[in-house]
Amino acid sequence: MKDGAVQALTALDLLEHIEDDGAAVREFARVLAPGGVLLITVPACPFLWSEHDEALNHVRRYRASRLRRLLDEAGLEILRLSPLIATLLLPIALLRLLQRLRGKKGEEAKTAFIEPPAFINTALIWLLRLEAKWLVRFNFPVGVSLVAVARKPTRGRA
Repeated sequence: MKDGAVQALTALDLLEHIEDDGAAVREFARVLAPGGVLLITVPACPFLWSEHDEALNHVRRYRASRLRRLLDEAGLEILRLSPLIATLLLPIALLRLLQRLRGKKGEEAKTAFIEPPAFINTALIWLLRLEAKWLVRFNFPVGVSLVAVARKPTRGRA
């Protein structure tokens, strides 16, 4: 793809699968037009690493500082960087702890995906909609994932 060919690019739960995530972000910056916008989501909190990540072929989970550094080193201007899925951090952390205590016992890694009953799914959607309303104005201090919006400067850095 040509330099500066796209106005907007999304990388939703992608970077954690790429060994050289810095090269990937630099490539995003290269193909973005000046003023172009990048939206990225990645799993957060390395302490949440589990067989779920292994089953999904993740290379890493992110700290905000690492994602910020990758975007900055690629010459992108960060417009927003925040944790998200904050309301589920504690239940997910407890689930991961229980999984560690249980151990794998030579089993193949499995995802922690569980299809909840409809009423629980409705409650989870409601929680995430509340979070979305919060994120319009504020960042969360912690969360299961990170979201970043960055822009290629119209001149200079990238």
